[in-house]
Amino acid sequence: HEAAANALLASPTGRTAAAAEAREALAQGPARAVNWLQIAYAQAGPSGRLDTRGREALSRSYTFQPYGPEVSQWRLSFAFDHWGELTPELREQVLGEAEVLWRTSGHQRVERAIESAQTRNGRAAGALLRLKLRALDRK
Repeated sequence: HEAAANALLASPTGRTAAAAEAREALAQGPARAVNWLQIAYAQAGPSGRLDTRGREALSRSYTFQPYGPEVSQWRLSFAFDHWGELTPELREQVLGEAEVLWRTSGHQRVERAIESAQTRNGRAAGALLRLKLRALDRK
């Protein structure tokens, strides 16, 4: 289901089917962050806005895998692209994940996520985060 959902997500018209594939995978076990992220991405849909259901799916991805190296860079990029739509709680989770990734996996993955931000809010949040993280290096 995961591979099928990924393939469907590549097509703007496949997002509804991708979300259905991800939900089928979650029916087999809800602890897969990648499937929750597929749903969040699908919920952003053609409008590009993250709605309540998309925020809930993003939040659940953190519940089941708060610091997942295989999903962290993509999740951070996605979060920065939707920074203005995130709740304060989700923003805290994003910042926490970025800090853990910065400290444990090197800076490149966090830097790439910040650099990929497509929105003004995401770029601003990323710039502030970068300053905070670089200050950690000096401690």
